[in-house]
Amino acid sequence: MNRFPDAAGRQDSLISIEGIVDAFAFLYGQPERAWSFELDVRTSKEKW
Repeated sequence: MNRFPDAAGRQDSLISIEGIVDAFAFLYGQPERAWSFELDVRTSKEKW
C-alpha cells in the first residue's frame, strides 16, 4: 500500500533529508553565547 500516492509528482516541493540534516547540524554547532531553541525548516515553494 502506498501511503502517499501523489508524492512522486511533488518531489520538488518536499523537504530533502539533506536540508533537514543541514539545519540540525547548524543548530547543534551554534556558539554558546548566541543560540536558538528552534528553527523552521520549510521549502521555498510553501505559501506563507
